[in-house]
Amino acid sequence: GTTGSARISRRSSTIRIRSIPNRRVTPRTCVLVGLYAVGIWWVTIDADRVTKWRDERVLWQEASRLAPAKPRPWVNRGAAAYLDGDKREARRAYQQAFHLAQQPDRSRDERQLGQSLALVNLGLLAAERQEFALARRCLQDAAALNPLNADIQAALWTTQQYPDDGLGVSALDCS
Repeated sequence: GTTGSARISRRSSTIRIRSIPNRRVTPRTCVLVGLYAVGIWWVTIDADRVTKWRDERVLWQEASRLAPAKPRPWVNRGAAAYLDGDKREARRAYQQAFHLAQQPDRSRDERQLGQSLALVNLGLLAAERQEFALARRCLQDAAALNPLNADIQAALWTTQQYPDDGLGVSALDCS
């Protein structure tokens, strides 16, 4: 292209403007503009993610909303609620995880892990409430699913050191 100049008069002052050479849009320019747009989009998405997920409880609420049929986000949601002091929500989340882990469309490993994690946490919550018979029942069920887990065995042993609370416990009480 050509370059040229123009004169513009305005109140007795003269401004000289130089025109920019004509340039063709090249594939490289298109790629750079596209990368720039993707970068801006990514920063926007990432900022949203950081805002939502800076709090562990919010993170697992969002994860369980995005994958409501998966037991693992519900177990983690329960743990986050427990750490925030919301034991009622923790219990509800663990019960949901246990229910989801029982579904026949889950793999054998996912069923086993989801149920045992939920049962362990439900058992620990029961022990905290001094409902030792219920705690033992949940932990025994978890140990049956995962007999080599030393943490489950230790928690079960600990609850066996306490007397029964006199409450009748059925298998359904854990979930």
